[in-house]
Amino acid sequence: MLYLCSIALLATFSKAQSTAPVVSIQQGNVQGFTSGSLTQFLGIPFAAPPLGALRLALPAPPHPFNGTFQAASKGPACPQQSGSLSSAFTAVVDNPVLDLLAILSAVVGDLLSLLGLGPPTTPVAPEPQEDCLTIDVILPAGSTAASKLPVIFWIYGGGFQFGSTRDNDGTTVVSRSIQLGEPVIYVAANYRVNAFGFLGGKEVKAAGVGNLGLQDQRAALRWVNQNIGAFGGDPTKVTIWGGSAGSVSVGLHMVTNGGDPEGLFRAAFMACSNLHSVSGSVIPTQDITAGQPSYDQIVSLSGCSSSSDTLACLRTVPYQTLLDAVNQTPSIFSYMSLRLAYTPWTDGVFLTENAQDLLANGEYAKIPFINGDVQDEGTLFSLSNSNITTSDETLAYIKQFWFPDASDAQIATIGTLYPDDITAGSPFNTGTLNAITPEYKRLAALQGDAFFQAPRRNMFSVTNGVVPHWSYCESLSLCVNHCQLSAKCLLNLPGDFQGADYLLNFVNNLDPNVFNNPSAAAPMSSTIFWPQYTAANGTLLTFQDGLIPLTLAQDNFRSEPIAFLEALSRQFPF
Repeated sequence: MLYLCSIALLATFSKAQSTAPVVSIQQGNVQGFTSGSLTQFLGIPFAAPPLGALRLALPAPPHPFNGTFQAASKGPACPQQSGSLSSAFTAVVDNPVLDLLAILSAVVGDLLSLLGLGPPTTPVAPEPQEDCLTIDVILPAGSTAASKLPVIFWIYGGGFQFGSTRDNDGTTVVSRSIQLGEPVIYVAANYRVNAFGFLGGKEVKAAGVGNLGLQDQRAALRWVNQNIGAFGGDPTKVTIWGGSAGSVSVGLHMVTNGGDPEGLFRAAFMACSNLHSVSGSVIPTQDITAGQPSYDQIVSLSGCSSSSDTLACLRTVPYQTLLDAVNQTPSIFSYMSLRLAYTPWTDGVFLTENAQDLLANGEYAKIPFINGDVQDEGTLFSLSNSNITTSDETLAYIKQFWFPDASDAQIATIGTLYPDDITAGSPFNTGTLNAITPEYKRLAALQGDAFFQAPRRNMFSVTNGVVPHWSYCESLSLCVNHCQLSAKCLLNLPGDFQGADYLLNFVNNLDPNVFNNPSAAAPMSSTIFWPQYTAANGTLLTFQDGLIPLTLAQDNFRSEPIAFLEALSRQFPF
């Protein structure tokens, strides 16, 4: 009987529609398409095109449709900043001592294609455009306004420099939700990145137009709240989900607006769908005026230096002129690495204080969340620092780019806590292997802990006993880094459903362990009970990528150095 019920359930969501589905939303009618068990509405504008006077301005309400909007394909990506990832990998490949080469080279092609730096994928995506603020909605076929399904709102990563909704098509997770009998609706929205979305400087602060990428995300969430019911979603059951910069964004939505989510979301998932983490938490945020050097550089390169209103001038220069200027400023794969030129800022509007101060003051959304990290997060981001070869150069780099206002004694303490010892560096537990340069593993350990591990531990410490939360670690015997997991996450490797099942349980039931549909046709993949994270137990779900079963571990690695970086980052936000 359970089998027959399961077949009937799948048939309900798999039945193809005889006509293209049309939904009426606030902007007018929108027509999508159905294929197999899924219906998709792609590339719907959720805000006015950010062109002309709306360039470098807050997102404006979308225009009404002129007739029925054809939502048959994803919209173009927002303007992308070029990077030097290929150069970083070239430096690695040319080094004969690299023992991770086989692992890294397996994902280089995928990463370069995903980031727009290599051979194009098929089908070829349209060129990025400024008119890019569009949203995709993917749902089980046959869903109606009465379905009231939970909603996943996905935010892509890319270091706040690049990325788009094309990085994840969403069909895998919706298909899996149907198999489990826990159907969900998937939503993803393009948001502005690099200088188009995260320009700093005193002029930007004065105009109140900082953190435009985050403002775009928030506008898209409001669009979901207003319109998702027409597609069959429940606006009161939205989970925000993101990886890498998307994961950081999720955390920052939790601390904006005094911690009031405005009814836009009820839970947060800061990870990839399969728990290959691609991580990020509530990071420390500098005042937006710290972005002045890049602002001034762009103004000069765009020919706006003599203007009495340089921000207004930037709105009038040709698109390609501005993009060329952006591409000459530092990227996430430049020597500065994680000291990002374009990043979320304390702007006085979206973030009224350092984001970690808002968290510490209790100004965060009191919602359940999941967050975790890869054990070797810093390995990718230290490739561009491979010219650093001595201990003195390492400490000078930390002083210049990470903590310029720290005392010499504090910098010396970092040097002691992260010793000049190849065997103590990242990739961890690999002895003398993987030492691209004498200082590479040391820098990788420091940068991974400062930007990823310390903010995660801080977030769990502050929210302990206040909201339910779960944490995990990706820990492969061969070393896992942020780069490698980015490719695996975005590709949604088939057959890897352990993390996706936890995600779908969480979205449906606010608990990754609760699966309440035993009549589903496809039982959950092999999982284990995942305890909530508390200060007392510090339990991490340790994901071994199938080589070793899922296990539980204690979050007590590198306690002293991570705690020091956590405190120093609060004192001197980066």
